[in-house]
Amino acid sequence: MKQLLHKCVEYLANKMPLSNTLLKNVACICPLCRKEPESLQMLLADVSQLPYCTTSTDTVRSEWQKYQEEDIPEDLYIADKGQNEDGTGYVKFRSIDEYWHDIMQLTDLRGEPKYPGLAVVVKMVLSLSHGQADVE
Repeated sequence: MKQLLHKCVEYLANKMPLSNTLLKNVACICPLCRKEPESLQMLLADVSQLPYCTTSTDTVRSEWQKYQEEDIPEDLYIADKGQNEDGTGYVKFRSIDEYWHDIMQLTDLRGEPKYPGLAVVVKMVLSLSHGQADVE
């Protein structure tokens, strides 16, 4: 049994994309990471690795910096928070696709989307987890 488990772990370690920088850098689109200084570099690294991405890195850089400065209300990414009966606090977050849907709906004073280039990149990044799914 021990040998079987060892072989299973070895197989998974070889097949899983643990060293894939594209997948590691995807964490930058988390709402809690947006103000992190390295988030811009992580996103730009992803943009350079995404196939068929026509959005320029300059556009992404500019829009990400505006997004970092944006005053985003907590209710866009927090669904609920409070205290359990035992007194410990809890936070329930909204799903990442709901959050980004709301961010993509933000408009400037002219009524145009604030982050059109960033929206393209985020949609591509969010679709990565579905690209290798088996047909059901």
